Amino acid sequence: MKKLINRTLLFLTISAIFSLLLGFLSVVITNKTFNFEFKKYQNILIVGNSHTECSISDKILSNSVNISQSASSYFYSYIKVREFVKRNPTIDTVIISFSDNDLFSEKEKWLSSTEKIRNKMTRMIFLFNTEDYLTLFCSNPITTSLQSFIVYSDFYNLYIHRRSFIGGYNQFNKNKIKESILEFNQDTPKIDYKIAHTELKYLLKIYELCEKEGVHLILLNSPVHPVLQSHFSLIKDRNYKIASEKMTNATFLDHSSYKLDNSMFADLSHLNGTGSISYSLFLKSVFSK
Repeated sequence: MKKLINRTLLFLTISAIFSLLLGFLSVVITNKTFNFEFKKYQNILIVGNSHTECSISDKILSNSVNISQSASSYFYSYIKVREFVKRNPTIDTVIISFSDNDLFSEKEKWLSSTEKIRNKMTRMIFLFNTEDYLTLFCSNPITTSLQSFIVYSDFYNLYIHRRSFIGGYNQFNKNKIKESILEFNQDTPKIDYKIAHTELKYLLKIYELCEKEGVHLILLNSPVHPVLQSHFSLIKDRNYKIASEKMTNATFLDHSSYKLDNSMFADLSHLNGTGSISYSLFLKSVFSK
């Protein structure tokens, strides 16, 4: 029995070491082969969560590259900005999602929850430095440790899908606005006045990085349905105060009330393909002035 236990422990130890080595190798290879470079005319980097992911087509705003991804903590957006700005001197503007509810305290889970770490870590770890890894580890030691043994699991996806696997424009071809309004009326979301301090910390780190690199930061509150825009109006002053006092050189664009037909929304929070085309054309006209 003791012999069996020892053999089992030896097998598990060897497997763990092999997994870690394979993961380390996949990170090194991905970092070396990943296409970070933008075209010379692409000077705008777009990052954030599903709001920017679904609202801005970088095919229409062609001097931009959208690498937003749904349910992304500002922690991951910071890493993207750091790594892409470092490798692309043409970037002079960063647009980041700054929607009314992006600093709600519940968004702390976007960094530390088991679900989010499982979804994001293996996609993004090739961009991590030691501090990034320790931040994630301290937020959830068990899940981060377990994910460290399967870092290699997304190597194939990163190789095949490249940049789109860590974010990109996502065109929603649906319209569920009636269902969304009904759901809103049945279970109206609460206004959360508590701030997600980790999220704010990394948003400010993005601002500080942009200031250091001479990059202009735009905080974008993208269009939402009037029902949601009206509901969240109570929190706007707080967010504007944070932007004006803590990020004085950033530009705060509040387009949450941008007028669109009901048919242009996927749900209360997101534009569908038709809506994103309309809004992207509007942004193109704004940035061409």
